[in-house]
Amino acid sequence: MSQSLIGISTSLKELTFQPGSLPANFEVNVVNYSDKFVSFQLEVIAAGVEGNLKHDWYVLSPEISSKKPPGDSTKFIVQIIDTPLPGFVGQVNLTVRVFSIELQQENRQLIRLTVLQGLGEVALKLKLPIAEFQAYPNQQIKIPVQLENPGQKPANVILHLLGIESAWLIEEKQSLHIPAGDRIETAFLCQIPSPIEAFSQIYHFTVEAIQPSGLSSQIQGNLSVLPKGEVEFRCNPKQHRIPKNFLSFHSKPVNYQLEFENASNLDQICRVVVHTEEKVDCQILPEEINLQSGMTNQVNLETKVKRPWFGNEKKLLIEVASELSDRRLGNTEPARQILILKVLPRIPTWLLAIVLALLAYLLWWSSWLNPDNPYYGHQKAVNSVEFNGLVDDLISGSNDRTTILWRVDGFFNPFSNQFVRRISNRDKAVRVVRYRPVDNNVMATGLENGEIQFWRLTQINNLIGTLSYQKDDRVFGLEFTPDSRSLFSAHGSGLVLEWDTTFTKRNINFSGNERLLRKRQFDFAISHIKLLNLEQKYLVISGRYNQAVIWDLSNDKVIKIPYPPGGQDDYIFAVDSSEMVPFLLATADNQGYITLWDLEKCILQKGACEIRDRWLNTKVGESVRSVALTSNACYLASGGDDGKVRLWALTSDGKRAKEQNGEDAKKEVDRSDENKAIFSVDVKTIENHVLIASGSEDTQVRVKTQKRRFDLNCEMQTKQNTEN
Repeated sequence: MSQSLIGISTSLKELTFQPGSLPANFEVNVVNYSDKFVSFQLEVIAAGVEGNLKHDWYVLSPEISSKKPPGDSTKFIVQIIDTPLPGFVGQVNLTVRVFSIELQQENRQLIRLTVLQGLGEVALKLKLPIAEFQAYPNQQIKIPVQLENPGQKPANVILHLLGIESAWLIEEKQSLHIPAGDRIETAFLCQIPSPIEAFSQIYHFTVEAIQPSGLSSQIQGNLSVLPKGEVEFRCNPKQHRIPKNFLSFHSKPVNYQLEFENASNLDQICRVVVHTEEKVDCQILPEEINLQSGMTNQVNLETKVKRPWFGNEKKLLIEVASELSDRRLGNTEPARQILILKVLPRIPTWLLAIVLALLAYLLWWSSWLNPDNPYYGHQKAVNSVEFNGLVDDLISGSNDRTTILWRVDGFFNPFSNQFVRRISNRDKAVRVVRYRPVDNNVMATGLENGEIQFWRLTQINNLIGTLSYQKDDRVFGLEFTPDSRSLFSAHGSGLVLEWDTTFTKRNINFSGNERLLRKRQFDFAISHIKLLNLEQKYLVISGRYNQAVIWDLSNDKVIKIPYPPGGQDDYIFAVDSSEMVPFLLATADNQGYITLWDLEKCILQKGACEIRDRWLNTKVGESVRSVALTSNACYLASGGDDGKVRLWALTSDGKRAKEQNGEDAKKEVDRSDENKAIFSVDVKTIENHVLIASGSEDTQVRVKTQKRRFDLNCEMQTKQNTEN
């Protein structure tokens, strides 16, 4: 084993210490046997004492030696001031350990310490694990205290907590017994009161332990009570009126009482600021108030304003804001109040209100918004409506003997007048109106007296001409050929006529029978006709006795549609077909049925016409007066005696489309006033919308819109065909 480079010797091998008397001292001499300058450190280790405990039972001088040259020595003095083992009496071995960081070596020396019975009481050691406490009002905290009896006798002690209001403490003193050399821990419970009883500040407290002999120990700590609570801001009243008396001509100032209650644990200075957009004269007395914790104070706000001579009651808003000197709790609650000041005019406004109401009524009565206005719209039942090709205009005919041109977008904008002008005002009711397909610049009207009139729409009141075959033979149907060269007219007598409607700018006179191309007499009164889009060869005719036939114009033959037979009061009121699906025919009768027919077999194969679908328009079976198909045959509009306009979605094979729940894909899009009969409907598709026009017995022309159902197979197929 190598020789130690640190030499160590002690002045004593044994020493005695009695607690309560003088300290016991011994010297330690350390020699540097190395060949370099080194420093030495020393510690004393008592047997039975944990190594991690603080060595406060002895004092060392010096704590660290200065660096010594080779062969030099240093002297440490160790002074025993307390027992290494609290409460111990007897002998204990002390190990003197000397070490050097530079040499990375140590050396030890053993000394025996005899601890005698102590003299009298020994002061207790107090410790606060937490010396700084923070708490809010209404919060309970625990103040832990550790007590150690370093003496060799048990100790009885009275523990006091001083510096904090006794009312805050659950118990302000405790009686404790501490065994010799033992350590105990206790705690004081402190209940912080409400904000107005616990001012926000730092409270210095002292924990004092007093023994029966009067020997005491103390330790200090701090309790910080944090800000809490609020300053309540109230106004009474919140609303005033100038003048207070409704009939008073003079206006006196009015006062608002602003009340502030400090329900916090902070003293405040409150300042009031007033903002108003109107010319209101406001005076605040006082501008600032002192608010001690728990205190209530008031500010008076006096307001003056000039009253107008005329006009309505003015509602002035006065914003009253508060500012606190200590913003640790924010501002008042609420931070601002809105006061209302109602100012009446000097002259009452009831007379002005009556005059304005009468004026407004007159303006409304004379505007297009009034459905009964004789200067706009129809005054009697509307018998026929039709869109133009661009679906931006609409024409209608009525029993009031007028035809009207409408602007479609005006039906969806209340600030735009849908009424354009009256085109005609004749002596007989208008039964049917139709646009001339080419250019849509001419309108044909069928009258009650059997006349057919032609009007140029690009000019005001420009009657081109009149056609008439039999007087008083009412016109119930008009159909232009797609090239506009001829026109079919259907009459109540069962007569169907074809007219030559070609004209130039020089030849625009329609008169006499020289324009009659052909005629055909049927054995039933006719209510409606429709020219199929099949090379202008087939005209569908419907009417009394549930009769519906197809007139083959190429060979003058008639194909009968097998409709259930009816009596003289049974009518097929309406027929329609689509441009893109010409073999699909829709019919409507006065029994309330709508029927979809497949005409392909009866036209091309000389077989019987087949029914694709048939249903009651309503549950009680009121008459269906009109049906209309879109050009792609994906939608059917209907209207009748129940006063409702319905839109039916169809499949690509000519049947009613179904929703996912199995119900018909239909929608009620409109209804007439008092459920009066719908006499005519028309339907068009434009972009992503379906537009439905209707004319009814209540004199109104209506246009509604619905979104197209691209989720149904008919629209999906139409979209695919368009893209291809």
